Amino acid sequence: MRGAHIKKFLVILVAICNTILCYGQGVALRERNFTIPIVKERGAIALSRIEIILEDTTATQYLKQLTLNLNGTTHFNELHEIKVFITTDSNYLSEEASLKAPVFCLQDGASVTNNTVVLKGNFRLNKKRNYAWIAIDIKASARVGNIVDVRLSNMQINGKTTYADSSKTFKYRIASAVRQAMQDNVNTSRIPGLATALNGDLLAIYDARYDSRRDLQGDIDIALSRSTDKGNTWQPLNKIIDMGTFNGLPQKFNGVSDPCILVDRKSGNIFIAGLWMHGVLDEKGKWINGLTDTSQNWNHQWKNKGSQPGFAITETAQFLIIKSTDNGKTWSEPINLTRMCKKKSGGCGRQLREADLP
Repeated sequence: MRGAHIKKFLVILVAICNTILCYGQGVALRERNFTIPIVKERGAIALSRIEIILEDTTATQYLKQLTLNLNGTTHFNELHEIKVFITTDSNYLSEEASLKAPVFCLQDGASVTNNTVVLKGNFRLNKKRNYAWIAIDIKASARVGNIVDVRLSNMQINGKTTYADSSKTFKYRIASAVRQAMQDNVNTSRIPGLATALNGDLLAIYDARYDSRRDLQGDIDIALSRSTDKGNTWQPLNKIIDMGTFNGLPQKFNGVSDPCILVDRKSGNIFIAGLWMHGVLDEKGKWINGLTDTSQNWNHQWKNKGSQPGFAITETAQFLIIKSTDNGKTWSEPINLTRMCKKKSGGCGRQLREADLP
């Protein structure tokens, strides 16, 4: 996913998992590795950062060569590019920064020899601070779950070699993005859920927020993407809860959001619930009449009395649920559970069982 407002369906946890300090002739290396999947739709992803500490800051020094070890990688032919970016900024390498950074690059990972990659260049190092970022770009044909294991073996500066700690291994799994920014003309796909149907299909659910990343009220549907090959590819967006122009109001005043999914492991039935807002309540809790496509009225779903005590669609947000009996291929019409599970005064009411549904 690219752009200033990148919205990822796939949750990515970036965390420092180790620090290595290695010394050579006049150079120290401090390496940080990040716990992050390699998402094959994202281009080059930085997996580790090596701080290059120069003990002699008076002489001009050139980075001539880096040697990388990929010993634990399962499928070398899935590597599209291996890049090493050089920056003077220790913050995690952004896409914008990578476009401006000098780079050592090897195209086509099939050229890996004896699990080793040698990248050569002649980069003049900054006398104060330098960071080398190891990044991997995976081919679109790569299989989700395969492993890339990459680490720095050594680097050569002015003809002198500094070795890294080769005993440390860092394994990264290949992943696939379920949704990307502006895909299917959807500005943002948010509030993800993921479940496995009894037939093994993966069902990914999310808000399809068409106009902006903003919460309700807005033109928002609950959508589903299906994978029949364990997440390697995803079928097109399928809108499963869409209140359309209910009661004559535009779609931006009939938004449905915040989905959750449940698979009954005994029956195989699948349930998806969501929150529907009809129209807009003002900050005093009064329903606004006469809304049209050009109306700019907005109120958050739970702030400023956007939802309040009562059951009516002009008083409070509505709880909807749909059901599938064929592994999520088709869905029932939405059932309104508001009176069944909410107290009129506000807050949650009783728990529901499948037998309670109409």
